[in-house]
Amino acid sequence: MNTVQQAEVGLLKIIASASMVRPDNATKVFEQSTLSAEDFSSPALGQLWQTVGEFVSSGQAVDVLAIVERLKHSPEVRQAGGQRFIAETLMGVSPSRHIAPEYARIVSDASLRRRATSLLGTLHKWIKNEARALQEVLADGAEAWAGLIKRNVALKAADGDILAWTQQAEEALKGGKEWCQPTGIQALDAEIGGLQASVLTMVGALPGVGKSALLATIVYNLARSGVKVGFFSLEDERLWLTRRFLSLVSGVPLFALTTFRMSEQQHNSVYDVSDALHRLLKNVVIDDRQGLTPSEVSASAKDMILNHGCKVIIVDHLGEMKLERSERYDLDVADALAQLRDIAKRYKMPVVVASHVRRRQGLTVDDAPHLTDFANSSAPERMARVALGLSKVKDEKGGGVRVSVLKQTNGPSGAELGLRLVNHAAMVSNDETMEAGVPK
Repeated sequence: MNTVQQAEVGLLKIIASASMVRPDNATKVFEQSTLSAEDFSSPALGQLWQTVGEFVSSGQAVDVLAIVERLKHSPEVRQAGGQRFIAETLMGVSPSRHIAPEYARIVSDASLRRRATSLLGTLHKWIKNEARALQEVLADGAEAWAGLIKRNVALKAADGDILAWTQQAEEALKGGKEWCQPTGIQALDAEIGGLQASVLTMVGALPGVGKSALLATIVYNLARSGVKVGFFSLEDERLWLTRRFLSLVSGVPLFALTTFRMSEQQHNSVYDVSDALHRLLKNVVIDDRQGLTPSEVSASAKDMILNHGCKVIIVDHLGEMKLERSERYDLDVADALAQLRDIAKRYKMPVVVASHVRRRQGLTVDDAPHLTDFANSSAPERMARVALGLSKVKDEKGGGVRVSVLKQTNGPSGAELGLRLVNHAAMVSNDETMEAGVPK
């Protein structure tokens, strides 16, 4: 078995093995390889690759007997050894998943060489036989060659990036694209510029501090400005957002809306604003299914973006995702955040993820958390480009939420701002602030 064949078999073993434990990882390896059946050195391996891909793309584990049944009428597979060929290729010790990109590169390069050799042979035959005009042969050859190398992404110098950046800056100055989505909360936008495109933003707090109040206010402001939001309500049922919005615009306390202990006047107030709120909520797409895995959240987010036109994705919250619960829980958290970060980068839009912070000794709801207080903090520290920590703050006029800018890769961090609570609606004020002093 030569090096190329070893890489081909290694890729198939990696995917088959990963699919038994983490089907999402198997799917990721398959998709990121960008290989097709035609890239493999033999028709039998190509058919096996295509069949394995059909299994993992549908979320199924790779079952050897099922694949044998599916390929039992293939003459190429029978000639290669049939059931024994399939079993030996898919079973046995698998290489590390981290080597898969290098294996995919080896297979892709070999495929390009084979296709290039075939193309040159065809061109030589056409030119030698003089069956077609030389210029026509060369033009067809150039087009075919361009099609071959288009599949291979080559490394290049970064000198062209400055031109791309200046074009983006010009587009932003002309108002052609909003590179930050304003949260509508004036003090917060002054510190972080809004929700930044292509950036994963983390919001962390102890329970009961005001995480939901901040997120609800951001969603309301975005929807009111015409920006469609994809919202994952993994902890609470979907109506909690609607109730807070109704309370905010009608003035009826949230408690009265939740318990239906409304006076006739309050009922009329809610009725009067319901039409306007109905129009606003068309800009909010909610997924409140419980126990979603990171892969399911990622798939739903793509649906929100591609089919519903969402421009911002918000996940409330990380702790409610159904992780794989492997021996390394921290790696499962990192994998979940990596998938959400990839959504932000691929579609060039903000992704906001709420998370609890851990109860270290001495930390209370009145203390500003540190970045290291985030649950499984190593992953948020690495992957978040903006991290906000929330805590409670009080003064003689009432209570509010202290927002600490714990990390901001593209700007200053360390700022503390106090946002006044709109108590009757359990949301925060867009313009009223308060002192955010941290207790000693």
